[in-house]
Amino acid sequence: MIERLEANGRELVLNFQDPLTEELRMHFRRRMERALEESFQTITLEFSDVRVLSSSWIGSILLFRGKLKETGRTLRIRGCSRELHKVLLLIRLDTILPIEA
Repeated sequence: MIERLEANGRELVLNFQDPLTEELRMHFRRRMERALEESFQTITLEFSDVRVLSSSWIGSILLFRGKLKETGRTLRIRGCSRELHKVLLLIRLDTILPIEA
């Protein structure tokens, strides 16, 4: 997982690559817990190099999406592979959070 700040420092971008292991998911959860204490308005998950998200990854994403929404902030997914984008649309994740292919 690679982190970077966008333009004005109000957006945190987390860039992921396959394979999305359980160890990486736990690291993601810890990072998101810290992000809840920080002042980022938007957190973007960059999945350009990811083809598959397990149900445990989707659960973690939804958990933090809810926590961010409670504080008026946004979680979004950007840069999905074609395969992953199709799956996310199929499970209607796009109705819950912004997804950009």
